[in-house]
Amino acid sequence: MGKNQHSKDGLHLRPTEWAQDGRGFKDRGRSPYSKLPLHCCFLSFQPFENPVGTRDGAVFDVAHIIGYIKKYGVNPVTGGKLEVSELVPLNFHRNNEGKFHCPVTFKVFTNHSHVVANMASGHVYSFDAVEQLNRKNKNFKDLITSKPFKWSDVVVIQDPDDSAAREVDKFFFMQKGQQDEVTRTITHRESEEAKEAKKEKLRKNA
Repeated sequence: MGKNQHSKDGLHLRPTEWAQDGRGFKDRGRSPYSKLPLHCCFLSFQPFENPVGTRDGAVFDVAHIIGYIKKYGVNPVTGGKLEVSELVPLNFHRNNEGKFHCPVTFKVFTNHSHVVANMASGHVYSFDAVEQLNRKNKNFKDLITSKPFKWSDVVVIQDPDDSAAREVDKFFFMQKGQQDEVTRTITHRESEEAKEAKKEKLRKNA
């Protein structure tokens, strides 16, 4: 999937701040964002490490979304039926500074960039790159892999002119009041399991 692990910085809530005692969402029934940043999972609201996407443009960390699908059987953003087999691994490319960017134009992605994914290849590009080099040139081969695709395979991940798609209060699982249950049984549980696995590895190496 490429190098997707997000570097730590002070702009994001730490896991202990986010899901202390398994509560999450600070007991307010709300997320820490009104509009989700580009690099965050649509379910945990934390920076993703292994992103997967759906054809409606939602991006999740695979460790979190699989647990949700197994429990509820729907897309947590739209409420529509969703199966694990429909998830597409996404390749977000980084520059030498570790920032997400378009692998063709090399422009750094921000929360105001127009970003798309080619669901046939999984590669993530700027909209301008695929618009100019693929659609206008009638060249329907992936810009990195040369794999053939249809224009319908190009899915918008972030559109600065349609910020409503990333308004977290409109997400299905938020409107259904599932946020605390999700934090307690899925996203927080995954983080705790990861911690235990790391401890076990350290014990074996000791």
